Amino acid sequence: MINSLKSLRWAFLVLVGLLSCAIQAGAEAASTRITEVRVSLSDGATRVTLIGKGSLRAEIFTLDSPDRVVVDLPVVQWPDAISGALPRKGVVAQLRFGQFNPATSRLVLDLKEPARVAGTELRTVDGKTRLQIELRPTKVPKTVETRTTVGDGPDGGNKADQTPPKPPAKEEAQAALTPRGQADQKAASDAERASAKRVVAIDAGHGGVDPGAIGSLGTLEKNITLAAARELRRLLEATGRYRVVMTRNSDIYVPLAERVEIARKGKSELFISLHADKHDSPKVRGASVYTLSETASDAETEAFARRENSSDLVAGIDIGEDYDEEVARILISLVQQSTMNCSAVFASGLTKHIKKQTRLLPRPHRFAGFRVLKAPDVPSVLVEMGYLSNKVDEKGLRNAATRSKIMKAVVKAVDAYFARRSC
Repeated sequence: MINSLKSLRWAFLVLVGLLSCAIQAGAEAASTRITEVRVSLSDGATRVTLIGKGSLRAEIFTLDSPDRVVVDLPVVQWPDAISGALPRKGVVAQLRFGQFNPATSRLVLDLKEPARVAGTELRTVDGKTRLQIELRPTKVPKTVETRTTVGDGPDGGNKADQTPPKPPAKEEAQAALTPRGQADQKAASDAERASAKRVVAIDAGHGGVDPGAIGSLGTLEKNITLAAARELRRLLEATGRYRVVMTRNSDIYVPLAERVEIARKGKSELFISLHADKHDSPKVRGASVYTLSETASDAETEAFARRENSSDLVAGIDIGEDYDEEVARILISLVQQSTMNCSAVFASGLTKHIKKQTRLLPRPHRFAGFRVLKAPDVPSVLVEMGYLSNKVDEKGLRNAATRSKIMKAVVKAVDAYFARRSC
């Protein structure tokens, strides 16, 4: 018994030590701050420059279909400038930056044409760091992708290897879950089922390196969806009838397929994805609800689905290797007609409750092939809370009281849905 207690005490001390190291490492990483991102032209080359304070290490690689350059960094603080706001110069069409996973910050450069990383330079003087990446157009088809590591050595030198870039490991995406989300998944047991609490998955759209839509006032969709998701979780848990699984609870990117898996592993009975898109016309405003279908209800919805389905590309993920798996998932979801029927039932009730709190689009229940709704065994909806391109909608969604009213309507719809015996 005494030996067992000593062993437990030793294990506890080791665990505390490891946690302390992890916390210290995270604090050191977050202490690096990027103060400026520049794009310039020189001698036919496009130069992207990151200026910051603190030590820096970068891994740089390119992706195609579409052409992108990805720069992975340790966790850093980014400037307040909006992603994509820099002028388009040289081969760079636009850029985005933000948190990619718990250990990585990411800069993604969308390219106008294929380009190669022609050179890199990293200099640190008096605590001020300057990373410069030189890009040049290339017409040569890529065979072996070069992954360049900058700042790997003690002198801050460059190192390149010829290993193909790999998409983020599944474990990385799972690590993007907050402690609450991880606990929710582990707690999904038969005992909890017996407690009669229904399980609802809430998905805050976009996040991290993917800002989503950007409003005229500078509102980022990823911030609006996360605030609304947290409020919806609070309201659902306050009833005592629900256990909530969050696909993300911080400003971090989670791949679309992983959002679906998080909901399924958490044994969710309903999946609600929250969004706030932009429209070509600033006059268009109103909420809407989308469900999965093989064919889109209209051209506008089809275009919206294409934009949402490209989130992984926006975040700098190569989804080519996952395509076959995704096709299989689509086929499975189409076979699960009962799941789609239940999604439609919930969507119909949801629009009735939401219209009491905010304006709806004409034909508010629409459908298309949204990747994030393709769990074959979890009824799923995507809630478009409004358009950030419309000043009235944007102002409302920025207001916590307005978001709360909409989320209260969602809670009423969830109550009505689970009260039905058919689903």
